[in-house]
Amino acid sequence: MFLENHDYAMENGEIFPREKVSELVQEILNKFAEEGLSVNEAKLILQRAIDVVGQCSVVKIKDF
Repeated sequence: MFLENHDYAMENGEIFPREKVSELVQEILNKFAEEGLSVNEAKLILQRAIDVVGQCSVVKIKDF
């Protein structure tokens, strides 16, 4: 498993633990691998996720 070197201080002052970051990164990469995505396809999906999250104040499950 990929492990971050440090926790992350968020803009609101909260700490995002490195273990949770590593766990979520691993889940995302595993899903990309299961789908057989190329690097360019994975980058496209990540950019789209960044765009969508940027429009939200809280991340919630919703169909788009």
